[in-house]
Amino acid sequence: MADHESTRCPACDVANAAHASFCQQCGHSMGSGSAAPPSQMYTGAIGVSESSRIKGYVVAFIAVAAVLVVGGALVLLAGTDGDEGSAADADSAPISDVDPAGETSVGITQAPSLPSTAVTVTEPPITEPAITEPLVTDPLVTDPLVTDPPVTAPPTTPPPATAAPTTAPPTTAPPTTAPPAPSVALSFDQAANFYRGYIATAINGDYNAAWNMLSSSDQADYPRGFDQFVGFWRSVSFADVERVEPVGGSAGFQSLVVDMAYGQVDGDPTSFEVVEVDVNVRPDGSFQIFDYRYIRNQ
Repeated sequence: MADHESTRCPACDVANAAHASFCQQCGHSMGSGSAAPPSQMYTGAIGVSESSRIKGYVVAFIAVAAVLVVGGALVLLAGTDGDEGSAADADSAPISDVDPAGETSVGITQAPSLPSTAVTVTEPPITEPAITEPLVTDPLVTDPLVTDPPVTAPPTTPPPATAAPTTAPPTTAPPTTAPPAPSVALSFDQAANFYRGYIATAINGDYNAAWNMLSSSDQADYPRGFDQFVGFWRSVSFADVERVEPVGGSAGFQSLVVDMAYGQVDGDPTSFEVVEVDVNVRPDGSFQIFDYRYIRNQ
């Protein structure tokens, strides 16, 4: 009946053999006053201790695996390394005691250490104050307004109206169909000089004198009379007698071929004409242009 007696462990309260020196569950000493186990029971104690050692290894392996899993999770979450896992492995190594009598006792496996929980200290982010550079605004450059000076048109003063001189036409002799019988002889040179004098008188503006140098038949060539004659000579800027040649004549009558050049007041090009002029002697002995005929332009 002595083999069936048991003794509870003072540490974990697990029943052990009455002669056990150490608890087969936690490895605690069953008390130094206990008697040495008999030789036949020692072999059984060795077997029990082997079973306990295997259980201890399993428990230690599970503890180590749990520590590794938890440590790995903490490393992933908090970014810490797994140094705590290595320390846990060292703490969970089995401890072998040597009996004071020199005999090897049951291996004592320490209870696995609780995994240490790493405290993650999160430093508040350092936020640098935002540096706002002042907005540099270029000054508005305004071009000065360039104003053209007002253009002042010169006052337009109408030219003074000049009334055309009203010159009463001179009294002319009635037209004759044939030159009267000359009382004096008329040479070619006299006829040519008389015609040149007529042109000079008209171009110089002595219109009454020039009008009286024409015969009545020649004055009739101007339908509006003296006013038309004056209007014509006012439109002429110059008149040159370039050539005079005789055509024929008698004692009191000469026919001339004359080359004329006329300039126009309105700026038209100079015109060149060939005309025939008949000069005769009046009954009073004065000369007159009896007829004037246009021939052609040069």
